[in-house]
Formats: sequence, C-alpha cells, structure tokens
Amino acid sequence: EGLICLDTNVLLSLYRLPKAASDELFAVLENVKERLWIPHHVGIEFQRRRVGVIQQVRQDADAAVKTAEELLTETQSKVRALQLDKSGLDLDPDKLLADLETTSQRLMKSIQTMHDSLVDISSTDPIRDRLDELFQGRVGAGPSGQAELDELVVNGRERYANKVPPGFRDAKKDKDPNQSHFQFGGLTFERKFGDLIIWRQLIAHVKELQPPGVILVTSDQKEDWWWIEHGRTFGPHPELVHEMRSEGELELFWMYTATSFANRAGHYTAASVSERTLGDIGAIEMESTR
Repeated sequence: EGLICLDTNVLLSLYRLPKAASDELFAVLENVKERLWIPHHVGIEFQRRRVGVIQQVRQDADAAVKTAEELLTETQSKVRALQLDKSGLDLDPDKLLADLETTSQRLMKSIQTMHDSLVDISSTDPIRDRLDELFQGRVGAGPSGQAELDELVVNGRERYANKVPPGFRDAKKDKDPNQSHFQFGGLTFERKFGDLIIWRQLIAHVKELQPPGVILVTSDQKEDWWWIEHGRTFGPHPELVHEMRSEGELELFWMYTATSFANRAGHYTAASVSERTLGDIGAIEMESTR
C-alpha cells in the first residue's frame, strides 16, 4: 500500500543488465506501477548520466570481444610452440587447435550478438521510452528557482562535515571545480548534494501525500545511506529513519537494494524473478561499490 521510490542508479542499471534480466525487472516495476514515484532530481540525474552508461556498456562489450580474440591468438601460438605432434603421445595439435578455434568463434559470435543488441547512443532508446511510460505522472516537481534549490541544500556542508546522511561520501565531488557544478533548466546544481536533494524532495512529497509507508530502492550500498556495523548491513541509516519520522511525519520507512527489492517482489507480487536475474542485479550492485 505504500509509496515506492527509486534512486537513479536503479533506473540506470536497466542499461547494464542483460535483456532478459532487464525485462524481468521492468515486469516487477510494472506490477507496482500505481505505487511508483521518483523525485525530480532522480529524473535529472538519469537524463544526465544515461548516455555515459550506454557508452560504457558498449565499450565493455567491445573490450570483451577484443580480449577473446587476443586470448585465442595467444593460446594458438603457445600450443604450436609445444610441438605436441612430436611428443610421442599420438596428439594432433592441428585438430585440437581447429576445435579450439571453432569453439572460440562461437563464443565471440555470441558476444558480438549481445553487443549488437545493446542500446546505442541515438534518438531511439527503448529503455528510456519504457521508463517514460512507466513514470508518466509519477515524477515530482522540480525547484521553481535558484532560491528553492538552494533551500534544498541548506546546511548541506555542515551535514556532510558531521557525517549526517545521505550523501556525505560524495563531499569529494567538489575537488575538481570543472566537475563540481552543472546547469539544468537555468539553475546551478552542486553535484555533491545530489543525494541530499533527492532525500529532501522525497521527504517533502511524503509530508504532502501522507502515504501509509515508503520503500526507497537504491543500489548505493555505502554507509551514507545504510546502517553498517562490522561489515554487516542492518537497514537504513538510523538518522534517515529519524529524519523521515520527524520531517516527513511518517512512521513506516524502509530501504531495499535493487536485488532485495526484486527478490521480495517475486514473493509478494505477481511478478516472476529468476535466480539468474537476481544474480545479474547483484553483480551490477557489487561492481558499483568498487
């Protein structure tokens, strides 16, 4: 019955997942469509980072093809150097190498097929189109002007200095003055305060809507979102729970990683989520923490 809010990284993961896993995650979201909502700043970050993610995914696929080709060439060279036909063991290196090349070519063809199926940087983006349809009317309002935006990040520096979540791990994003700010809609945003803006927009929406509960889904697994002790994660950071109760006037607030959310959705909704998809989502979340 509660509101389900998604962080930017969950939306961007749809580009990183294999198509089958992406389709299953979309099915989960479509199953709870009426309860979905994203803060305006999530939409901004998604649009700003989307092209970079698409490019990186395609580069990773290109690198996989190149690596497979190099490994095949290196293996062939080393096997020939062993001169197995002269070992007296009745070995036929030519046949072995031919079998290896056949198998390797099948593998590289599969990688290339996957590469060709990836979303490319163009005006056509089926993932964005599906998200546009999914979140039609379910995106929060943006700041009306610079003054309202500045209010969203008021005391942000003090919060980060005192390690008050969310986002204090992003304080370093202002080290490069050329990357510390960006312009959108005539407003100037400080990149390091992205999480804080999202959080405060969520609190404002919750206070206005007064839902029975809120689930925030994020693939961010750092301690500026989560309560982590001795390497174990116990739930949302206690300061976030306190602030949601005091500022948002909401008692029931919880957070899930995308993996946990998809797993729970497979149990409590009509959506079907395979173990392979859960593994794919988990692998992406692990990669993003490195």
